[in-house]
Amino acid sequence: MMIPKISMRMGSHLLFKNAERAKMEEVMVEKKKNKIVFAKSIYLIFIC
Repeated sequence: MMIPKISMRMGSHLLFKNAERAKMEEVMVEKKKNKIVFAKSIYLIFIC
């Protein structure tokens, strides 16, 4: 009975790790998007 419990715990741990990694990647993408938007707005301000 111990094996399924351990494997379930490992599975949830891996899922948690993957979720964390996905969240980090999302944050990175958002930061990139924000940088692009920020650069565009500065660019437009300087043109105007």
